[in-house]
Amino acid sequence: MADSMKKYTIILFGESYTIISDEPAEDITQAAEYYNQCMEILSEETNLKDVKKLAFLTGLQLSQELLRMQRRLLHLEDTEQKVQLLADTIESSLE
Repeated sequence: MADSMKKYTIILFGESYTIISDEPAEDITQAAEYYNQCMEILSEETNLKDVKKLAFLTGLQLSQELLRMQRRLLHLEDTEQKVQLLADTIESSLE
């Protein structure tokens, strides 16, 4: 095991899981807490208690959320380029 890899134990929906990652402990903890919150919300909304199904559906929801955010980021980057081009055009016309 590489020096940067560490073993973490996280609790998801009441079950303990051990993972190995090179990410900082704070990031792992934050991700696990967020995932757990999403599972709990989904469980409350659907009255679903099956951990496997909840984990699958939560993963799917988070994937959809990630795709939406990636699209927003691309749109923002495109908008930023347009704004920069406009600013450069205005600056050039003032010279």
